[in-house]
Amino acid sequence: MEDSRVGDPGCVEVIRNKSLSHHEAMLLAKEGIKELLSDPLLSGLHEDISLEELQDVLHLEQGKAITLYLKRYDDSILREAYICCVNVIELLCIAIVVLQGATVRDLKKAIEHHITRKNVREGSTAFISWRYTWSSYWLVFDKQKLTKDSEKLISYGLTNRDEISFVKRLRREYKEKRPRT
Repeated sequence: MEDSRVGDPGCVEVIRNKSLSHHEAMLLAKEGIKELLSDPLLSGLHEDISLEELQDVLHLEQGKAITLYLKRYDDSILREAYICCVNVIELLCIAIVVLQGATVRDLKKAIEHHITRKNVREGSTAFISWRYTWSSYWLVFDKQKLTKDSEKLISYGLTNRDEISFVKRLRREYKEKRPRT
């Protein structure tokens, strides 16, 4: 395995002439990914990048996708920024990438995938019930609730680099009482 380097022109020949174990193939793939991530276009990506994340970056570069920023309104944000000395903007907004013709449902799925991947990378074992989240909170853009999952984001006026946020849903009160019989 020492003679097979991803950058070597002879690397392909070594792979063709040698049967690699799964472990060796994974090491070779990780080495290739590290080399690819040294490219300026891909330098900001995580080492354990998923195919979806790579596709999102490529779609953004090709102009096929937009970035929406999901605002967080925790009191803990400023405390966390002070303690960790990190950029407050990164803590206040989470960048979500969706395709240009995406629907509210696609946006919700993108949010789920982004936050789940982030938690896995941070080693969090917390479980998020997305069913509860979507039944308890609205996604809101410019004081307008994104109520219809099948509606396209463009119909709400969402464009690249717009900010969306969560707003707690109010409980519905029954206006009509059932008559007693």
